[in-house]
Amino acid sequence: MLLNTDLHGEQTLGRRMKQTEFMRNLSGMCDEKDYPANLLKNLYTSIKSKPLEFHTDDIQSNHVNDSIKANGKEAKDSNGTGSVGSLALMGYQTADDDVIYKEGLLYRKLVEDTGGKKASAWKRSWQPFFATLRGMIMYLHKPDESRNFDDTRFSLGVHHAFASPAFDYKKKSFVFRFITADWKVLLFQARDKADMNGWVEGLNLVAASFSSPPLPAPVGSHKRFQKPVLPFSRTRLTLTQQLTSHETKAQEMADVLIDHLNKQPQGLDHRNREMFEWLEKRDFYDYEYKRYRSYTNILKSSKLQTQVRDKASKSPQSEAVIKRNGLLSENMRRYSSLNNLLDTEDGDQKGNPNYRESYFMAIYRG
Repeated sequence: MLLNTDLHGEQTLGRRMKQTEFMRNLSGMCDEKDYPANLLKNLYTSIKSKPLEFHTDDIQSNHVNDSIKANGKEAKDSNGTGSVGSLALMGYQTADDDVIYKEGLLYRKLVEDTGGKKASAWKRSWQPFFATLRGMIMYLHKPDESRNFDDTRFSLGVHHAFASPAFDYKKKSFVFRFITADWKVLLFQARDKADMNGWVEGLNLVAASFSSPPLPAPVGSHKRFQKPVLPFSRTRLTLTQQLTSHETKAQEMADVLIDHLNKQPQGLDHRNREMFEWLEKRDFYDYEYKRYRSYTNILKSSKLQTQVRDKASKSPQSEAVIKRNGLLSENMRRYSSLNNLLDTEDGDQKGNPNYRESYFMAIYRG
């Protein structure tokens, strides 16, 4: 970054840094040794000939879901949706003996594409798919096509995803919302309430059971807030360690969110850059807190969690139990999020009281 600024910055005064000076400045910085000379020369030549491009702050009107664009080019499937085909699933861990947790007919509607960008009108039509939740992937096949798991044109990764009933969607019944790790937002219509609940709980249980701990937030030249990279690899943690990890992340997000709410800019319109960035972070922290709290609660409440995590326990008897009882139990614990956290030990309120009422995270209404 410093070399790029020195070589190409408009405000740089005097002469530019030379290659020998660049190499001398980095001497002894590779574990108290010098970096390879060829590496530094190539790096200097590359940055000198092609400046690093800094992020431009193009503020979108929809602050809730505006986020960084996924790396690489989007693969277009026959329905026009991006990054849902084999290119997006190339690195996912699959196996021939992956368990099928749930399957059935669903109607799908794409609301927001990768990165949280609003899908164009012709992409937002409702279309039927036969869905199969197998391993860490939700396979979607056209009803008139063979259900081949090598066909991943419409498939979705379940890692770090979050499903919840879309109570705010009034045009259809039994609809649930599904948000993927790359911030794609989809609506699915199920057969009935029980079917909707089964999909919500199944998707969240698989995500909670198998998602690897997230990587640290990226560091770079972007001025805007950067969301962390969410790995698609299968976790190596035991179920107990996985639960502890989710509980830790939920508490971390709660603390960050509370601190952020107490720093709300005052007297600024939502179109103001500072206010926009504050709202962007608030929505992200709130979503992540809800997601990890959901993961925590579903791992605690699921009676079949060991069967989901332990492939070795598969048997005709356990498969019969899953078929008879559904993937999960009907009820999922509801829990309060920040209602009590925003109070001090002596009962006094902290921060803006307007944000004390809305963080009651419950997947299901009573």
